[in-house]
Amino acid sequence: MQQSSAEALRSLGIAREAGEVIREISRAVTEINERNLLIATASEQQALVARSADQTTVTSSELTKLAVGLSKVVARLQA
Repeated sequence: MQQSSAEALRSLGIAREAGEVIREISRAVTEINERNLLIATASEQQALVARSADQTTVTSSELTKLAVGLSKVVARLQA
């Protein structure tokens, strides 16, 4: 009887330790998921900035073409 009781107590101890380890793993997984979300958010923000920079470059190029065309028109009118 004492042996069974001792084995039951050991099993209970092992189960408690396993439960704590599982909780630690769960906390680590949660932390990893939170970090992944931050990384994904930062990546999206960087992509938006890159698209904005691309759009600015395209707009600048279009404005340059318009300015050149306008300069030609003004030059013709002055001639």
